[in-house]
Amino acid sequence: MLLFKLIVLRGPQRKIKDIVMDCGFDTRSYFNCVFKQKYGMTPKSFQKQIVQEQVQ
Repeated sequence: MLLFKLIVLRGPQRKIKDIVMDCGFDTRSYFNCVFKQKYGMTPKSFQKQIVQEQVQ
C-alpha cells in the first residue's frame, strides 16, 4: 500500500527514480519487481493508468 500511496499522492508526473529513492530501494529494477508482484503492473504502467483515469 505504501508504494501505491507514494505514486498516487505525489502525482503521476513524479519520476519513478525519485520514488525509488524515497522508498529506500537501492535499485529501480528491484523496486519494479516488488511493485509488479504487489500490483500486477510496472510503476510506469500504473502511473499511465492514473493519468488516463484523471483525464476521464
